[in-house]
Amino acid sequence: MPVTSAIIGSSTGIGKALATAHLQQKIESITFSRSPEKIEGHNAIQLDLTDEENAKSTLEKAFTQYPDIEKVFLVSGTGDVEPNLNFQTASDTVELNCSGFTLAAYTAIEHFEKRGSGHLIAITSVAAVRGGGQSMSYNASKAYQSSLLEGLRCRVTRLKHPITITEVRAGFVDTAMMKAEKPFWVASPEQAANDILEVSNKTKDLVYVLKRWRIIAWLFDLLPNSLYKRIG
Repeated sequence: MPVTSAIIGSSTGIGKALATAHLQQKIESITFSRSPEKIEGHNAIQLDLTDEENAKSTLEKAFTQYPDIEKVFLVSGTGDVEPNLNFQTASDTVELNCSGFTLAAYTAIEHFEKRGSGHLIAITSVAAVRGGGQSMSYNASKAYQSSLLEGLRCRVTRLKHPITITEVRAGFVDTAMMKAEKPFWVASPEQAANDILEVSNKTKDLVYVLKRWRIIAWLFDLLPNSLYKRIG
């Protein structure tokens, strides 16, 4: 069977659960991560999106080797709380969540444009909706990702490419990335992965995982700035 999916960022959390879900559903896929040895049963390829030259070359070689890849799940990301202003934390976050994310997204879209179609499923966060006083750079990086995906969506639509670009805004998922002191509506990585895999069979622009997080995003949008500054 041809390899039809690629998972970028698969050694832990949602990405690892996505790799497992592919195995369970007998979907042929390849995985990319900094620690490929953590992925069992897959063709796992070492990839560090912060190493621009090597990362682009690695992705391009994989897409050439596996031209039937029609779905790319972009899961890679990082972030931390910033109770104090910490430029190193912000720099690390921007390096992967903005520069690395852009490299992966652009390379995936280039692959789809060459093959004539495809579906990019990118995991962002509900944090994309507004800034966060405890996670400034993380929220900002997720807003960047959301805007970039919208721009790519405009591009492929204008060029009439049959390419779907889906943004998956995740709420709290029980992974090492979750730093909230009192999280609610927490999904397991497996639950999130199954929802994301289901979404990959549809042509939606934006979805929330879990779906109820759409309500929180809506409420955030409604809050006036004067109030949000006190609680954000």
